[in-house]
Amino acid sequence: MPLVVRATVRMRAADGGHKSGVIERPSGIIDPMEIGPAEWLREGCSVLAPSLESHDFRLGEPKTGNGSGGRFAEVRWTRGEQYLELPFRYALGLVTYGWDGEAFSHADYMRWRQVRGQYPGYSTDPIDGFRHLAADLNGAAAQLLSMTKSEFVEVASAIRSLPPPGLP
Repeated sequence: MPLVVRATVRMRAADGGHKSGVIERPSGIIDPMEIGPAEWLREGCSVLAPSLESHDFRLGEPKTGNGSGGRFAEVRWTRGEQYLELPFRYALGLVTYGWDGEAFSHADYMRWRQVRGQYPGYSTDPIDGFRHLAADLNGAAAQLLSMTKSEFVEVASAIRSLPPPGLP
């Protein structure tokens, strides 16, 4: 179910009095920061939940802050010492997979696999990045959700040995 912004407004009427009303707009046509990053992150995580929970990943508590680029939120899905880190500012940011001291980005994993995924994609809807990531996690990146620690370490090592990415 798409997020709907609902606001009660009070305006001065031409006769000097006031009028109140409710404005509703679907999330896809608003400025993403009209809603806080934590709320967007929460809705985005609900898109990822079926894929991640079916592999025993659990959603952690979101962290929020205000940096030089504005408000942000981030959260980790964890399974033991393995994690998937999701930052959100105006859209889903750089997705990182980690296990103990090893970590790599979703983009580097897909580059190592030599496949093009749907994430990050391009959209005006802040939740589409989560939809694109879910499609990758159910497709070309599905192995990430079930690999063993030794497999993860091997993949991380292979990714480190790749040449730096060039421009698209």
